[in-house]
Amino acid sequence: MTRRGPHAGPTRRHALSLYRGYAIDAQALPTADGRWIAHAVVLPGQAVPADPIPVPDLGARRFQTPAPAVQHAVALARAWIDRQRGPGDPA
Repeated sequence: MTRRGPHAGPTRRHALSLYRGYAIDAQALPTADGRWIAHAVVLPGQAVPADPIPVPDLGARRFQTPAPAVQHAVALARAWIDRQRGPGDPA
């Protein structure tokens, strides 16, 4: 666990990736009960900067460790992007 001090709790973990022209910031956020939730933010890859788009986990799953939470956040973001782009747009 990443700690901010001798008695601080865990901090968020995240991974950045690109998918179909979008940047994904997949995050694992610690909960009060010591587990982790997935949180995804999609950044449209446009010439003009756009606002980040949070992608909620409607199932509100909780994970024992940060790694599966980050993986789930990536899957959430990719599914959101696929719905926006459609199957015929390979970009």
